[in-house]
This record gives sequence, C-alpha cells and structure tokens, in this order.
Amino acid sequence: MGKIVTIAGLFIVFLVSCQKEFSAEKASGSLQDSLGQCMPVLVSGTYKKGEPLKADSFFVIVQVNITKPGSYIIETDSVNGFHFSSSGYFTTTGIQQVKLRPAGIPANDTLSLFTCFFNNSNCTFSINVSDSNYTPGTISNGLPNDSTINTWQFTDNTDGSFHYGTFDTSETRFDVNTFWNNLILKGWPGNAAQLSRDTIFSISLFLPGPVIIPGNYSITSGAGGNNSFVYANNDIWTGTGANQYFTYYIATTAIDPDFAFTLVSYDSNNRLVKGTFRGITYRIKNHTDVVGEYHSVSGHFSAIVR
Repeated sequence: MGKIVTIAGLFIVFLVSCQKEFSAEKASGSLQDSLGQCMPVLVSGTYKKGEPLKADSFFVIVQVNITKPGSYIIETDSVNGFHFSSSGYFTTTGIQQVKLRPAGIPANDTLSLFTCFFNNSNCTFSINVSDSNYTPGTISNGLPNDSTINTWQFTDNTDGSFHYGTFDTSETRFDVNTFWNNLILKGWPGNAAQLSRDTIFSISLFLPGPVIIPGNYSITSGAGGNNSFVYANNDIWTGTGANQYFTYYIATTAIDPDFAFTLVSYDSNNRLVKGTFRGITYRIKNHTDVVGEYHSVSGHFSAIVR
C-alpha cells in the first residue's frame, strides 16, 4: 500500500506541476482587428466626481482578438483618479469579450481619455465624468439629459490624437422620401465656441428603408454608394480671421471601401441612435498642405434624431 500511495502522490505532484506550467503560458492576441483597427469598447455606468465605483455597475467591456490561449492581464492607465483591469485565462482563440473592473474614485468632472493595454497592442476610449449634482435620465427641452447623449468622439489610431464634440440637434435628422432615406448626423468639436462654422463633424448614411434599423453599413452601401464620414477642424485666431490650425479627415469609397459604420441601437421612443465607425481616412493636417496622409480612425456616437 505504501508504494501505491507514493506513486499516487507522485502522480498528483506531476499533474499539479503540469497545471502550473500550462497556466504560466501567456495568451497572444491584440485589442485590434485583422486590419489593425481598434475594436469597439462598451462603457457601463454614469461616472460622477468623487463617487466610488462599484464593480457591478461601473465597468468596461473590451474585445480582444486571441491568437493563442493562455493567461492574460488587460489593464488601462490611471486617469483622473481611477483605472480598469482584468486577469484570467483564455481557453480558445478568436474574438473574446473581457470585462474590466474599476479601481479608484473619479477626481474631477471632465472627459477622461484612457489607454487600454494587452500584449503589444493598445487602444483608447473615453469616459465623461460629470459633477456629483448631475442627475441622469431627467428631461430637458424634450430630450433625455445624459452626459453621453448627442456626443461623438473618435481616435486617430495612426498618430494617437483624440477628437470629440457634440451634435447640432437642429441638423441631426432622418430624411425619408421617394428616392432615398438619409440619416444625417452633424455636429461640432468640443471647443466649438472658438471655431468657425466650417468646422464640422458629419456622418451621412443612406439606409435601405424608411425606418432606422440597427446593423452594419459599409461606406459603399446606400444610394449610389455615397455614405460618408467627414471631420474638418478649422481653428481661427480670435479677432484676426487667420488660420491657426487645420485638420481635415474624409472617408470615401475611393479611399477605403471597407470603412464601416455600425448602428448599435435605435430607441424609437426617444429617437436615440447609437453607433460606431472605423476605417482608413485621408487626412490633411495643415491648411498649407498639398498632399495628405492615410490615417486609421475609430469612434462612436450617440444622437437624438429629428
């Protein structure tokens, strides 16, 4: 019996040893898809200055493209007093969703830009932190009062720059007629008061029917394949009318036929549409530039449609 126990004990030790070696294998993969573009990030919770973040309500869900199973650590940098992280083990390859849990307390009411890290990849996302007196869900001028409604943002994944702003509710609409059904989302940068009116953010989608239906829409779909993304940021020196800074992004079928828009959801009760977009754009950085560059962008939006 003593020998049997000894052999059994050695076998258990061998299994434990193998399990330790197996679990030590690190997963391989990326936060970016096969085209090198950051995948959408879902942010849960209404963040307020000075209020603790409970893990069951405040979290971030990222998508990861896993090429080899193994252990992982996914984390963000610390911004405005808080950050997110998760660790575990991937058992399969392919696109996986991971919930990152929070730590810390938001220090200031401001838009906070985070960078998420996994292996050698990184992607950015933002969280708007409101004042502690802010109450979500209330109605103001017939519109839901939420810090993320009627806002847009995108990241230039090529140079790391971040752009954001609000929608012009008088210009954001869904035009339905005999020839086309055009969803128009139009807005301005966050510092629009200092900018000229040729500064604009615009998404134009031609939908197949007279009803807004969530789904994926390529830039080549719609009437004549004329879906488009445009962002022009023209900053003017106060009182002089001279160009201080100019940035121009445009996506067309000629530039990137794979540029994609996703209408994630549409609530017909309050006419709220949410979505994402990503792909290659043509960017001109300065108003004196003759030739631009190709830059990858990814972003999301939330808008009330008239």
